[in-house]
Amino acid sequence: MNVSKLQYEVTEGNLVGKGSFGDVYYGQFGDQLCLVERLEYLNTISIEDAKRCYNEIEITTLRKHANIQQLLGISLTEGLLVSMPYDTSLFNFLYVGSTAVSVPLTLTLKLNLIKDIVCAIQYLHENDVVHGDIRPSNILLVSSPLDGHITAQVTGFGLTRSLRDLNHKDLPLFFFLMYLSPELLENYPRESPSFTTASDIYALGVSLNEIMTERIPWIGQSSQDLIGLVTNGKRPPLFSYSARTETEKLIGELIGDAKKGCLSGNVPERPSARLLLNQIKDIKGK
Repeated sequence: MNVSKLQYEVTEGNLVGKGSFGDVYYGQFGDQLCLVERLEYLNTISIEDAKRCYNEIEITTLRKHANIQQLLGISLTEGLLVSMPYDTSLFNFLYVGSTAVSVPLTLTLKLNLIKDIVCAIQYLHENDVVHGDIRPSNILLVSSPLDGHITAQVTGFGLTRSLRDLNHKDLPLFFFLMYLSPELLENYPRESPSFTTASDIYALGVSLNEIMTERIPWIGQSSQDLIGLVTNGKRPPLFSYSARTETEKLIGELIGDAKKGCLSGNVPERPSARLLLNQIKDIKGK
């Protein structure tokens, strides 16, 4: 990244908030508005991780995708991650509230967000990138100034995943474990999770279920209880069958079907992101 094109001020008035790995500030990169995150823990990242991160960042910078947050650049020497601005995260939209995106969460909007998110994961997987941290906090919402259309964009992989692995001590354990698939939880904490496209699909299913239920899964359970429940075949409560439309039933099956849904305990039977996207498009077309 050409740091000379970047302008930002480390002042309280310019502070956006706390990001996953440091303070985030408004900035200007060339002629574009941007967000600048000051990264921590860079001195502990290996050369191999850094090379992998650059490859994954190339996917989001040189080959733009509408449903992946575009990173404008990164400087490991300066400890800066520069990205395009967004309005709010899916987590804030669902549970906290946002003045930037203050529209009702209708079934139509839920389906559009689900399609956007799955489309992003399909793109990553087909470019040999495992996300490893799919959750509502890593899904951003951008509202079009022209017509108000809301687009979901996935973030939180590549370098941010490497940093996150070092930074889990600052993340409540419960909010990390709830997105781990059964096969990863079986060996936790004896082994660090080894993420795969299949474990991504499980985390995706938990996140999509949150969109449908508008509820954080497993609230009221301890971390240890959560591990025991999931490894013994239990899954987050799905949205109520009694209030479902036909569309909701079909989405519920994609997420929670015990044999071939996203939350299946049978790893080979979980759908690929491409299959999932095709099924969602079919449902939207009905």
